[in-house]
Amino acid sequence: LENAKGNPVIIAAAEKVARMFSDLKISLYGKESLLPTESTQNDYTQMTTQELLKLANDPPS
Repeated sequence: LENAKGNPVIIAAAEKVARMFSDLKISLYGKESLLPTESTQNDYTQMTTQELLKLANDPPS
């Protein structure tokens, strides 16, 4: 975990946790979020290390 910011395992785990909370919210309130979400789905297993590092180091838009 020396370079936790660029660690693909950390990124994947954070996305899974975000998805779990989203699913929990839907199951509690019975509807999808009214706010639009980012529709791009990235397959991180197909990305090169350089692409993952660039993605991890880019500031959120």
